Amino acid sequence: MKRYKTIVGHMLFWLSVPFTISFFVWVFFFKNITQIKTQSISYLNMFMDKSNILSNFIIVVIGAFGFYSVYFVIAPKVLQKAKATEISLLTFALFIGTFFFLYSLSFFFPEIDWLSYYVAYPILLFFSAIGALFRIWEYGRIKERENAALERKTLETQLNLLKTQINPHFLFNTINNIDVLIDSNPKIASDYLRKLGDLLRFMLYRVNEEDMIPLTDEIEYLEKYIALQRIRSVNPNFVNFKVAGNPDSVTIVPMIFIVFVENAFKHAGDKKKDNAIEIKMDITGTKLSFKSRNTIKKNRVDKDGGIGLTSVKQRLDLIYGGKHQLDIQSDKDYFETLLQIELL
Repeated sequence: MKRYKTIVGHMLFWLSVPFTISFFVWVFFFKNITQIKTQSISYLNMFMDKSNILSNFIIVVIGAFGFYSVYFVIAPKVLQKAKATEISLLTFALFIGTFFFLYSLSFFFPEIDWLSYYVAYPILLFFSAIGALFRIWEYGRIKERENAALERKTLETQLNLLKTQINPHFLFNTINNIDVLIDSNPKIASDYLRKLGDLLRFMLYRVNEEDMIPLTDEIEYLEKYIALQRIRSVNPNFVNFKVAGNPDSVTIVPMIFIVFVENAFKHAGDKKKDNAIEIKMDITGTKLSFKSRNTIKKNRVDKDGGIGLTSVKQRLDLIYGGKHQLDIQSDKDYFETLLQIELL
């Protein structure tokens, strides 16, 4: 259906060219040639004049020849960076083809003289330029769609990679801790087991369903992750998580913050100390600020957080572009991440 509409559109355009040119010629005559002003020459009479019909025919044929030669042959070669000699030969063939067309036509219409050639080539150049511009514009649109598809594919790959980055030690230790709690406190063990199930369900299913999710769901995901981390420590106050502002009407790309939270737990120093890890999220108007700060283990390595942090940086660049700012700082005592996002 789309191809049919394109063909009809092109046909209507070329059919309109003779009528449009004849109209402007008719207007020009009435405005600039005195002796014609006193005569009553209708637009239809001028359009049906034999010489005018021939001129319009030549314009349409040469214009279409130039437009489609450039659109289908020459412009694609240029965009594909073909050899200069090949492009030059094709351009030369375009001009030679126009010459032979007029030369052959002159046998049937002797009124075609040398002046016709001087008029024909500007027409050829004009419609060839339109063909080139149209092809470049279309090429840009195709590339834009391809880039958008590639970016989306990259995002999906990065997200899938991120989902596989869940620390196996975290899972192993959490399951062991829940197993211990089953005997001593089955109710709490069941609650933690449900939290772990919700965590895995969120990563495996919910994240695939939507490109953007409510910020409240992301916060709930972080809270469950932190709760499961707390049962691994004798001091549940070693982590402090606060949310300021109203997240109810805010949407966010899923699993943006978890990498920073995981890194904070992974590299935190003395977890017997209160507030060894501090995580804060602040929503103000259309801006979201996320901050994580943790003490640092001695002889710590993997300063940049490995594949997970690299992945989330790429996702932020692709999705939010210049509407986000990520600042990571560290010294001998603390590691701090500050992410600011202008909400979409």
